[in-house]
Amino acid sequence: MQELTFEQVEVVSGGLASNGSDAPITNLTSPSPMDMNRDNQLIIGIGNIIGGVAGAVGGFFGTIIAGAGGGGSATGTDIFLGTVAGAVAGAINPVKGVASAVGTVGGAVAAGGAVHVIKDAM
Repeated sequence: MQELTFEQVEVVSGGLASNGSDAPITNLTSPSPMDMNRDNQLIIGIGNIIGGVAGAVGGFFGTIIAGAGGGGSATGTDIFLGTVAGAVAGAINPVKGVASAVGTVGGAVAAGGAVHVIKDAM
């Protein structure tokens, strides 16, 4: 079986890389700096949202772990405050990959535990 040339692939595919005529495409432009900045801001925003969620999960479990570690138990208020503290800590630290997600959850576990310890000390 013979492979198709680029021109044959273009014809068979319906001209996906075509401008509707046989003339070459010459008006291709690269994204403007404003478009690239907008896209980067969107990616950072998504990282903050994921960081907030990961932080909330970490804060939730951190509060429970801190409550169980002292021989007591974490109240609903403790868990709520630990979850919020973890979410805030996670949103400040956007997730950029697996390693930063693990770091965010770990930091949020510490934040949740700290909330429980501070609340108990009051």
